[in-house]
Amino acid sequence: MKLKPLDEFFYTSCKKCKFADYKEETQIGCKADMWDVFGEDLMMEAYDNEKEFNVIKTSCLMSIPESVDATVEQVREVASKSTFAFLLFLEKSDIESEGIEEKVFKTIGSLEKLNFEKEDFKFIISHPYDIAKDDRLMVSRWLQRGHESGLRITVMVNGHKNTRNKDAFSHAKHAQYICLLNPGSRIRKSGLKDISDHKNENKKLFLSYVCGKLSFTSMRAVSIRYYESQADINKTIKAVAKECKDLGLFVKV
Repeated sequence: MKLKPLDEFFYTSCKKCKFADYKEETQIGCKADMWDVFGEDLMMEAYDNEKEFNVIKTSCLMSIPESVDATVEQVREVASKSTFAFLLFLEKSDIESEGIEEKVFKTIGSLEKLNFEKEDFKFIISHPYDIAKDDRLMVSRWLQRGHESGLRITVMVNGHKNTRNKDAFSHAKHAQYICLLNPGSRIRKSGLKDISDHKNENKKLFLSYVCGKLSFTSMRAVSIRYYESQADINKTIKAVAKECKDLGLFVKV
């Protein structure tokens, strides 16, 4: 079965948006001035039995339900924020490999130096339950280091692959972007800010960013494909990143 293209899931209807400006039952504008941002190429007219309205052929960050009590300025401030989840899957063989402790400390050190609010990203480490006592102490040292530096760090201990997928997804699902790490992975200091700035400065939809050797993929896009296939989350993230590249929804920053 042919899947619906990812970008079409992000089309935004103005119909019930708080900022849609109507004259009788016909939309005549946008109180958040987003029509000027998108232009005619990214908008199409639509109608139903109730109203005539526009559909934006991309994601509109200012779209909120009519019932929400918020101003344009308040929504714009929230919409400009970007959130990230870093995910490190460790198998038992990884935990037992030479140099693993120092490699993960290097990754933690890289996250500590990011020019980005620590409350807006999290670091998730997943490892199996059946590891040696000394290795559990090593994981505790990673956790302690992260907490001491103010990182939002979570360690998941899993006994089954399916549980690991479910738990990893539940911890990361509220982030806008997810990034798979390897032991020793590093991200440049300005990386998250560069992605966030690009997202806020471009009207075109991008669902995947490449920063150095790391890929950051839209968590919403991952969610769509994950629930369609119930696949391994690791494989789903990689498959979505490839799909975004094929659709032109990816950019290097």
